[in-house]
Amino acid sequence: MAMQRCITTPHVAPPEIANRTIAGNEAFDTGGAEHRIQAVFGEEIWLKLERAGLSPEVFQGADVLEVCAGTGFLTYHLLQRCRPQHLTVNDISATELGLAQQFIGRTYPEAPVDWVLGDMHTVDFGRQFNLIIGNSFIHHFHDLPKVLARFAAMLKPGGYLSRCTNPHP
Repeated sequence: MAMQRCITTPHVAPPEIANRTIAGNEAFDTGGAEHRIQAVFGEEIWLKLERAGLSPEVFQGADVLEVCAGTGFLTYHLLQRCRPQHLTVNDISATELGLAQQFIGRTYPEAPVDWVLGDMHTVDFGRQFNLIIGNSFIHHFHDLPKVLARFAAMLKPGGYLSRCTNPHP
């Protein structure tokens, strides 16, 4: 049996694994439109957010960055309950981000959303946010310390970073 290369540094992948991770994330395609729009998913998300002190009121008037948005699952459920002052939605996959943009554009055409394609290891948003949020996204990063440091730098003083997990109704 061939020996597989292991990641030896804490939460940082070697370049060949990082490159495969980036390429896999960029090419990611779930194969269709968002299907998790049932209210039960939103209820679970909001229960988790409210336990963390993040009620819909916290989002009102906030500048929010959603990372690794995929096809718009979390975006949809956030916009059902609140309207941030500004919402920036990011993903590394052009296919996934395009599906999210179409879905949210049909569902919430008036929502103030910017769509930003790019890798969170390098993308520059040119501003800070009150809240950075994502659903089940940490495993997509090949250099976790770098991304977490970038998140810290992108947060306004007193800002929040929130990681939701996939709901299981």
